[in-house]
Amino acid sequence: PQGPHCSPEPPRLWKSGGMGAWGMGFWSNDATADFGYDITDAESLPEVKAVLTSAMQTGIADCDELSEALGAASIVSITLTPSLMDPEEEAYMPEPWPIPGFTPDAELITLAIAVFNRALNPEDNEWWELWSDAGESDTVAALVRRHLETLPAAS
Repeated sequence: PQGPHCSPEPPRLWKSGGMGAWGMGFWSNDATADFGYDITDAESLPEVKAVLTSAMQTGIADCDELSEALGAASIVSITLTPSLMDPEEEAYMPEPWPIPGFTPDAELITLAIAVFNRALNPEDNEWWELWSDAGESDTVAALVRRHLETLPAAS
């Protein structure tokens, strides 16, 4: 399966395998894969935090921005629950993996939870709209929930 890419005509491009997304995972798109190349060690913590924070400060969830934020949120969830790792996406994730010295703190976990919840809210959400138009919103929602459910509730 392939996924939509952030363009005006997602179903056609999605089904034809156009550039942008090649699957439904968080790391199966250009925006998130590019972001992953920049995350290499614990020194990347501020960048992960910035991507999560930025996505929560916008009114409309832009597809590329939310895709990157979901990738950042998945860094948090997969670091805490390694069994969430999708072997097919590992090649697009930060290298080395796991990220040396990277330990998500309470603030990162809270931001990751907020991003996962934002992804599940279809209001003003281009990412959700494109997956919905492609007929795959239930599939990506299940993936988001799987990651969200592993994160400890914010105290």
